[in-house]
Amino acid sequence: MTDDDDYDRKKKSRSRSKSRSKSRSRSPSKDAGGKDESVDDEEKEKRIREERIAASIKKREEEVARELSGHLHAREKEREQHRKTEAISAFQALLTDLIKHPDYSWKEAKKIFKKDSRFVILVRISRVFSHDLD
Repeated sequence: MTDDDDYDRKKKSRSRSKSRSKSRSRSPSKDAGGKDESVDDEEKEKRIREERIAASIKKREEEVARELSGHLHAREKEREQHRKTEAISAFQALLTDLIKHPDYSWKEAKKIFKKDSRFVILVRISRVFSHDLD
């Protein structure tokens, strides 16, 4: 047997199997309404598959949004803590720079603070953290 014969035989068997599958798909069964049941079943399966895919995507989007909101909340909390630490260190720097005697009262210290521009910034920061400097 030659390669050409082998090739022809495989080609014929492929064409026979194709014609069988075509004949199977060409002979659809009809229901009482005259519709093609196999096409209806395929459409129904396709619709169900698409619905499952859409539901899966929606579920995953919700999971991602929930996870992301947790990360964003943690990041915001960390940012807030950093701002608070920064404000405390700025106030401590202001105290060390301006208050030379430890026996000043708060009223006396406030008069000194008000002359410095950094105090205005600290007042704004203190409002953010709900601390009253008055």
